[in-house]
Amino acid sequence: MASRVKVVVPPGSGSSVNGPYPESLVDVQGQLYFATNFFDGSAVLWRSNGTEAGTTWVKKLDAQAVPIGQTGFAGNLGLFLLRDGPNTEVWKTDGTSGGTVRLETFGKFVNLLGALNTSVYLYSMNPSTKRLRIESVSLGGGGKTSVTTLPNPYSDQEDAYPSVQRTATSGGKLYFSVAIGTSGPAPREVSLWALNGAAGTVQLSRALSTGDEYASPLFPTGTGPVLFVASKSGSGIEPWFTQGSPATTGQLAEIRPGAGSSVPDAFTLLGNRIYFRAVDDTNSFQLWSMPAAFSCPAGLAEAE
Repeated sequence: MASRVKVVVPPGSGSSVNGPYPESLVDVQGQLYFATNFFDGSAVLWRSNGTEAGTTWVKKLDAQAVPIGQTGFAGNLGLFLLRDGPNTEVWKTDGTSGGTVRLETFGKFVNLLGALNTSVYLYSMNPSTKRLRIESVSLGGGGKTSVTTLPNPYSDQEDAYPSVQRTATSGGKLYFSVAIGTSGPAPREVSLWALNGAAGTVQLSRALSTGDEYASPLFPTGTGPVLFVASKSGSGIEPWFTQGSPATTGQLAEIRPGAGSSVPDAFTLLGNRIYFRAVDDTNSFQLWSMPAAFSCPAGLAEAE
């Protein structure tokens, strides 16, 4: 049964007349963080362990209402972006007022890509060049670092703006898929990239699903590899795997032989196996499974 955890009021006030608006909920190591913008204009960060007594405000982020753009985490730290006019502020929190600090401010619109080791990675899109730029900020604070600008082979074409579809972190690498837009709802190309900190970025595939209603999952197996969905010449969309390099990227199985697509989705880890749904020779979705731990490259018999 649903129940209210706590009546959230502005710090120093005993009344909720100023109307909280909880948003951007994120789980960080079993602790829930969320932000509220009150009608009096203040923006406040909160944390909760699910009880009334354990739901407390952490810090006032701004004297006026500011939207929380994105949330994430780096180990036991919470990460979030504040959209303050044309600027984007990058913040971290350890759940205390003193440990909730602004790491950096960008004078443009940036998005959170993820975190690796001691760095937070962010990306922005230049509408003039139609290219994505990746930058990093140290979790210890201390300025921005340019990481790379991704190529766009369609930058001379209309509406070919890149955007990040999905992200995943596994085995000390940050994976992300990049879609190149069109004038319609479906992208013209979706590629998979891996970022390995100081080692830079590498493109792993340019053949992820370009459907307008189905984007390739990025699923960490928990043992290092990441599962995604792609195609190759003569076959449709099938499950693939990668460990972050072209040499350790390949097709896991051909569930629906021929040009048809198995459209695998809903990957779920249970015990030492990963379960998912896929269209097979029955021409309908069926339940499939595979071992969570496998060698790269994997044989076509890995899924069953």
